[in-house]
Amino acid sequence: MTESMFDIEIEAFMDNLDSMLGTNEGKYVAFKGKEHGDFWECELDCVKTAYDKWGNVPIFIRQVSREYQIYGKNGRSLDIFSLTA
Repeated sequence: MTESMFDIEIEAFMDNLDSMLGTNEGKYVAFKGKEHGDFWECELDCVKTAYDKWGNVPIFIRQVSREYQIYGKNGRSLDIFSLTA
């Protein structure tokens, strides 16, 4: 299995997904390690706030949703999958 530079953040996101869906579905959130920032309606506001908080480092940002699209290295969509509640 190929390791991602965001393995810790993805795991933290998935661990918190059920609770985040309750009040923040559709909003954007940033993770650095296991810590997450505030929730935002606008992805750009989320990005700006995350960089203000953690500095110019790689940050995992994702929209809180039950459905995700997976992309290959070439940027082409490979698949869409849904999480069931």
